[in-house]
Amino acid sequence: MQENGRKSNLPDADRIRLLTTPIEGGEDRARAAITLDERHEGWRGVPHGGVLMSLVLELAHHGMNHTVFSSDDFPVRASFRWGGPTVSIGDRLEIAARREGEETHVAITKDVDETPSFSVSIRSIPSSEETETGHLDNLTAAMEAIGRDTKDNVLPLPYATNCFVCGSEREQPGLTRRFYCLDAKGEQIVFTSIGLDPDDQNEVFRFQLDDAPVHPGVLAAILDETMGWGGFVKARHGGMTVKLDVDFLRPVERGEKMLCYGLCSGTRGKSASRMFWFSEGGILPMGEGDLPPIIRARGQWLAMPDLTEEMRKHLRPAAWLDKWFAPEGGATSPDV
Repeated sequence: MQENGRKSNLPDADRIRLLTTPIEGGEDRARAAITLDERHEGWRGVPHGGVLMSLVLELAHHGMNHTVFSSDDFPVRASFRWGGPTVSIGDRLEIAARREGEETHVAITKDVDETPSFSVSIRSIPSSEETETGHLDNLTAAMEAIGRDTKDNVLPLPYATNCFVCGSEREQPGLTRRFYCLDAKGEQIVFTSIGLDPDDQNEVFRFQLDDAPVHPGVLAAILDETMGWGGFVKARHGGMTVKLDVDFLRPVERGEKMLCYGLCSGTRGKSASRMFWFSEGGILPMGEGDLPPIIRARGQWLAMPDLTEEMRKHLRPAAWLDKWFAPEGGATSPDV
């Protein structure tokens, strides 16, 4: 696919793409294959969902004679779905994209004949279908509390060692995000910032799709983890994303500072082995004036008791874990 002369302010050597293997492209179909390795890891031995999102978005954007994330394409809705055979680090994946009318569909399989393990449908959002943004007003007000008082109502959340989004000891490039939980009038909101730290230039902003200041898959990865933590602080269980609908409302401006938030909007089921939770979230610009939102999203997670135990054992720092995990055999709802 032609690049139409698009350029980045970063040298090519400093730009990172996650889909590094050759793409077989065409008018309305494209494919690629990739073997997952430690660059793609989220939880131990498992690729981060945000990596899978980035892989399919890159193929959708670069593989055919129609882009999906050029400035004229916005607003764009990406509906991500997880399911089918589990994928692990070391697996070789087939990624196939096709264009049908105004929609682009991409699927990841471990074998071309298998049920997809992951898929996405991408389309532009007509103005007649744009959903309400009223909930952003309340969340913006809640976030203002962060600037007023962070001593008593904000706690840091633990992090992993090699996770693509929050890993603290990665040898491969990662995003190195830190997440915090704000108790805003009894509603627990998880948040993280993008662009405030100068190190973000060598972390978040190195991942690019053409000349976009931030890779849309990277933004979705950060949002996925933020919203997942939003469910965790409510349900007190680790979980796997089942579906995530992301509305990319506008391109990110170069140098723009952003606040990513997520909160649990409901739970279903009382047993940890049969519990789902629902989260909503988004990415808001940080600055003066009436700035339009960047992303909004809603999703569903499946609680996984085994993952909860793995989190208890391996997240860092250990001194923080008592605040977030119940003692063995007990239940807790710690104050935040």
